[in-house]
Amino acid sequence: MFKTVILWLHKWLGIITGVVVFILSLTGSIYTFQDELKLWAYPEKYFISDTTNHSKTPLPLSALLYSAQKSLEKNQKITRVDLYPSKNRTWVFRAIKTDEKAFGHWNYYRYYKRVFINPYTGQVQQVENSKTEFFQLVLQLHLNLLLGKQYGHPIVAWSTAIFVLILLSGIVLWWPKKWKGKNLKRSFWLDTKVKWKRLNHDLHNVIGFYSLFIGLIFCHYGPRFCFSGFQKDLYRNIQFIAVANSFFHTQLPYPLASCGKEISGQCATVCLDKLSGC
Repeated sequence: MFKTVILWLHKWLGIITGVVVFILSLTGSIYTFQDELKLWAYPEKYFISDTTNHSKTPLPLSALLYSAQKSLEKNQKITRVDLYPSKNRTWVFRAIKTDEKAFGHWNYYRYYKRVFINPYTGQVQQVENSKTEFFQLVLQLHLNLLLGKQYGHPIVAWSTAIFVLILLSGIVLWWPKKWKGKNLKRSFWLDTKVKWKRLNHDLHNVIGFYSLFIGLIFCHYGPRFCFSGFQKDLYRNIQFIAVANSFFHTQLPYPLASCGKEISGQCATVCLDKLSGC
């Protein structure tokens, strides 16, 4: 009776959340490599087209911000900039405004623009409508299924939480009746000589066991981005300048240099509205 109830829960919870978990897995796998894929897909955006000024120092951030802001509509205010120590990289200025109560991806973003600018000349290389950019769509599909934060976020959060129950119920169903003989062997190894129906069952059984611990790790960290209590724990130590790990050390250009800020990494993201005291 107990295993019958567990099997029923495992089956129906899997059907309900399986599609969501599959989408999250696929989009998460793609977005993990988005930094590398973007450089390959958009070299004209992320790499400087005019290479004659590499020996110069970057222009003041205020001048670059002025040039970037001029390329946007008046109501689209730039609030963030991605700085790159690498001499052949553009800097990316972002203007973004969202409506967290709106339904659907295209209503959630009022606007989202990225301005790619040569930091040595101030030339704007490209203006991207990030609202429709592929990797941004992948990210939003991963975070809220393109339904907007208020509607999609809870679906993703609870699907992830329910997936934990699926994993735990799966281990109950997987547990061998006897820890010896054929039953034990079928719990850990595949027998390819059996009929396809049995093979299909064993595939689910064996692969499910070996992927259990990876799945639990994913489900442990996923809710931290969805539930407010977890988010506070995750972000409490994050500063307004986020630094990626690398071997580079460089001083930020004026006017940030006067703040004594230093970046060490491949990229530093600066929230411009928090630099008013500089």
